[in-house]
Amino acid sequence: MKFDTNKYIRIPFEEHGRDHYGADCWGLACIIFKEELGIELPLMDDDYEHTKDKKISDLIKSGSVFWDLIAAGQEKAFDVAVFRMLGRPMHIGVVVKPGRMIHCERGSGVYLTDYYKEGQWDRRLEGFYRYATSPSIASSVSPS
Repeated sequence: MKFDTNKYIRIPFEEHGRDHYGADCWGLACIIFKEELGIELPLMDDDYEHTKDKKISDLIKSGSVFWDLIAAGQEKAFDVAVFRMLGRPMHIGVVVKPGRMIHCERGSGVYLTDYYKEGQWDRRLEGFYRYATSPSIASSVSPS
């Protein structure tokens, strides 16, 4: 299975967006997991008001029961990188390959970045998580 990031790059940022017309960071993860892995993540679009809502931090913490914490350096394609914003875990990106992620931000839309080389992401990294019901998926994927 090949992870073609190009089909996601043009998606614009949209609060609560869950499709190719617009997405926020969780919405992008939902789209990628559904299209690439056939996994439907919970949409959670009614659980917060906007992407700077502090409830997101609580959602990430409560949702972590569905995800296994992965040691830094062990992340693979389709793992989720969680980042602190405003001092709390509030932003995610989907790992494309170790050191590189795809994510969505207000003002930028969807883009690829190197999370270990980009200072704003490196210092905010909270951890990596792998979807718990499918821990072997990432090892069967060859990212682009």
